Amino acid sequence: MKRLKALFGWIAARGDELSIALITAFLAVVAANTQAGLLYILNAVLGAFLVMGYILPRLALRGLKAARSTEPELYEGGQAHIRLRLRNAGKYRKYLIAVHDRAVFREDQAEESFLVPQLAPGGEEELEYSKVAEKRGKYRFAAFRASTSAPFGLFPASKELAAPGELTVFPVPFPFEGPGGVPRRLQAPQNVRTLPISGQSHDFLGVREYQPGEDIRYIHWTSSARTGTLMLQEFMKPSGALTGVFVDTSKAASVGKGLQNTLEYAVKVATTFLYLSRRSGGLLRFLAVDREELGVFDPSALHDGLDYLASLEATGLLRGDDVMRLLPRRLPPGSTLVIITPQTAFPCDFFEAARDRRLHLVVFLLEAPTIHPGSDFGDYEAAQAALEGAGAAVRRITRIEEAGG
Repeated sequence: MKRLKALFGWIAARGDELSIALITAFLAVVAANTQAGLLYILNAVLGAFLVMGYILPRLALRGLKAARSTEPELYEGGQAHIRLRLRNAGKYRKYLIAVHDRAVFREDQAEESFLVPQLAPGGEEELEYSKVAEKRGKYRFAAFRASTSAPFGLFPASKELAAPGELTVFPVPFPFEGPGGVPRRLQAPQNVRTLPISGQSHDFLGVREYQPGEDIRYIHWTSSARTGTLMLQEFMKPSGALTGVFVDTSKAASVGKGLQNTLEYAVKVATTFLYLSRRSGGLLRFLAVDREELGVFDPSALHDGLDYLASLEATGLLRGDDVMRLLPRRLPPGSTLVIITPQTAFPCDFFEAARDRRLHLVVFLLEAPTIHPGSDFGDYEAAQAALEGAGAAVRRITRIEEAGG
């Protein structure tokens, strides 16, 4: 059935060509029966018209070269100015070249089309359009499409012209109410953090299990030999607070479309903490699940953090309980752990591990049913009560209008 529909669609799109072909065939039959020389000539002209109408558009697209340029970076809500260049590297003049491009910043993004009336050999045409970059992300452009049916308007031809380009759209902070942004009770306290270093403090804190990526110079070999697991020495160093921000990137926790998606809300909240840390001079660490690994990223500058948040995708495959059990071990004692998630279930041993490492807990519960109606992650009232009972500061996040985001 699909093939039949496709055939009828092709016939409908080729109405002019089929009409001329049928007339040509009819004249050929009449000429053969009447032996009229004029009909033979007319039949030959129509046949040549069809053949040239097919060949010339395809020849016209040969020798076309393309290029693309745009801003390398901008923020959500900013205007992306996309410039396309079409160059005729062939020997002959091109006529009536249509150019089609689509910068996909959202699923229903319309295609942009331009018409280049003519293009001389060696000539260039620059085309430009603007689109609002509504959603953060790493955007890669591969090609745009050129098409023509000149000179007869028959058998249109199209060709993909390679025009690579990249654009990073940074997230913006969550629009918390009030001039102070995040409520004071949810901001990281100025407490102490621990570092696997020596020479700047002689207050030995203890040893803990080594985590991939940490400095191997501070491995405690005696404890490692005794336990059979690599153990790391920790020292107390007074300084600004270290805040670990966990963004729930699990596939199961990501619901909704476009900006009204729980992951987009989580990234905006994480962006708020990134700006707060830069303003206060505190240290920040991002934690997120990529497939089956809990990754850690320590941004050295605001740009690094924004670039990291722009690239986050819902790729996590670990179960929620397993992730929660790993989180406390990714932060040194005395840190602040910020959790941004729509999930309401937290394992009991997570709270025990957080208490053992003296972590200050801040939880942002993304109320998924208000963001994406129909989703169900449990009872947010009960989850808030349980979290506050365990000593965590809690804020529930509900749907915001897209214009406010």
